[in-house]
This record gives sequence, C-alpha cells and structure tokens, in this order.
Amino acid sequence: MNETIHQRGTYSGNHCEDLCPEPCQENLYRVTPSSNPLSDRFLDEFSTVMGQDPQYWRSNLVHLEIYLTSMTYEKVEKQLGYTLLQLFCDVGGAFGLLLGASLLTLLEIVDFFLCRISAGGNGVVNSAGKR
Repeated sequence: MNETIHQRGTYSGNHCEDLCPEPCQENLYRVTPSSNPLSDRFLDEFSTVMGQDPQYWRSNLVHLEIYLTSMTYEKVEKQLGYTLLQLFCDVGGAFGLLLGASLLTLLEIVDFFLCRISAGGNGVVNSAGKR
C-alpha cells in the first residue's frame, strides 16, 4: 500500500516526521492492566434485569475503572541557548582578555629591557638590584 500525502509537495509513504511540526503537547500514559472476572451473583442479577443469558454477559460485559498512578507531569520548553547579546559579551570578554594579556606581556618586555639598560647593558642584575 503506497500512500501519497499532498502537503508542501508530493510525498509517498509515511513521512509525517518530515512534514509535521513538533507537537505543542504530548500525553503519554503508562498502562498497567489488571483483570478480575465479575462475580456470578452480579452476573445473575444483571442478566435478570437486562434479560439476557449470564454466559452472554460473562463474555461481553466489562467493568472498567481508570486510576491515575501519579499526579505529576513533565514540562519541556524550548529556549534559545545563546542570544546575540550574550555572543557579543563573550566575544568582547575574550578579546579583552587576550588584549590585556598581550599588553601586560609587552609591558614586561619593556620593563626587562629598561632594567638591562639601567644596569649597564652587560651586567646581570640580581633580585636585590646589585651586580
């Protein structure tokens, strides 16, 4: 069986995932079936009232009760992970860090050469400032 869906073009087969947007709401229920046959006394009285054979009601009647096991739910929201302003702030911070480190390195090199020049050019200056 080959189905053709006519929405935004022609597609064959089951391609709802390609065509349909994500659902706004999705309900998922966990099913825990449990069964117990109806009592013979109930079926006898019910068949007397309804006018059918108890065997008919035994095979065609069901008593259904639905219980909620949990009153919690999970809410999933889509949000932007990174806005344009956050991008500019992060790029500016990285550039500031790199330029600050470069400027500090440049000042340390200038300081090194100034110390060498003030020491006479060929002497070694120790931590106490003496030759």
